[in-house]
Amino acid sequence: MSKYFIGFRQIYLLSIVRYLLILSLLGLASSLSGQNKMGKANVNAMHWFRKGLRLSDNPALVACLEQSPKNVYPTYVLDGNSYQLFRCTPLRANFLVECLQDLDKNLRTLGSRLYVLSGDPTVVLPQKWKEWDISDLSFEEDETLEPY
Repeated sequence: MSKYFIGFRQIYLLSIVRYLLILSLLGLASSLSGQNKMGKANVNAMHWFRKGLRLSDNPALVACLEQSPKNVYPTYVLDGNSYQLFRCTPLRANFLVECLQDLDKNLRTLGSRLYVLSGDPTVVLPQKWKEWDISDLSFEEDETLEPY
């Protein structure tokens, strides 16, 4: 059983139909573009992409969309001081950029986009929560104990 965090509370997901469920949810929940009429009133959600930079096989994103928020802000934080980027090779950095471009392209085909933020996540994320009036946050739990 995997754990994910939504709306600052812990929920458990028992099973997920991967790619088809995500596509159907994204198709129904045009909440990614802010046009969901069935969503919760005045609820904005942020999905923080950390390591799973894909739409398919992303249970945390599915859990976020199942909550039917009014708006969803797909977000990635590029922290230049993180160990992952500070010590990575140019090829690995290029691969990360290509993955982010691919994710953004896939989101744009669904009427959304990827918001790439720069800086320390403990600083930039709370700023965006205020700016975008975020009440729900989803992200994939990391079992490696790395901070982000």
